[in-house]
Amino acid sequence: MSSNNENQKKYTYKVGVRRDGDQEAWAPSNTISGEATEVGLEVAAGRLDRMEQEHQKQEGRLQKAQLLEELRDTKDDEVILTTAFSNSDVDMRLQAVKRLDDQKFLKQVAIGDQNIGVRKAAIAKVSDQGCLIHLVYNDPSDEIRTCVVERLQSDSVRYKLVLDDACPAVRRIALNNLRDQDLLCSLVLNCSEKPIRRMALEGIQRQASLALIAIHSPNSEDRFEAVFRLSDPACLQDVLEKSPVDDVRQKAEYRLKTLCR
Repeated sequence: MSSNNENQKKYTYKVGVRRDGDQEAWAPSNTISGEATEVGLEVAAGRLDRMEQEHQKQEGRLQKAQLLEELRDTKDDEVILTTAFSNSDVDMRLQAVKRLDDQKFLKQVAIGDQNIGVRKAAIAKVSDQGCLIHLVYNDPSDEIRTCVVERLQSDSVRYKLVLDDACPAVRRIALNNLRDQDLLCSLVLNCSEKPIRRMALEGIQRQASLALIAIHSPNSEDRFEAVFRLSDPACLQDVLEKSPVDDVRQKAEYRLKTLCR
């Protein structure tokens, strides 16, 4: 009887897994009747693999942080330039671009880098309007063109973008930055899109332009809004004399009387 009981006992062995001669993990094998399984071995091996991978990642992060710090502090233009154009790591290229001052190289990065973030960092430092205009008209990325339009200085280019560009964000930013009163007035008088006209009208400050809209706009809402914003008696008198619309003349007359009280 005792012999049978002993044969029915379940034995648990510990299987050792040794790596690199200095790490050892032990896991139970869950054996029955002395027959070891490989489950414990696989679990231990997987755990060690994950530990090694995490250790390598941590070392990589520390090394990268050190390189970024060195790049921030370096005075070596050649190192900065080489990193900006040749380093495979996006963060390293981005840091190098922040250190770049040469417009020729900044333009090359703005046009040619494969990463949008790096390109945008270069665009933020590019002062060459010709390069920026080329990008806003020709770059396939709307995100890049949206970034570029913020840097434009030409109202005529902004005006063309408002009229013709296919990207709503580019058009909106171009219109928000448009300051030329004649071009804004032209948009109010000629654009068929109400949101564009309304935004353009909000940007008009010159009284003569508002009077022109009050007299000549084909849209009644725009005419009345222009009259409402007029505060110059001479411009209101001009509207009163030249507008072909009775309601507009009446509103101009009312505004004149209000101002003269």
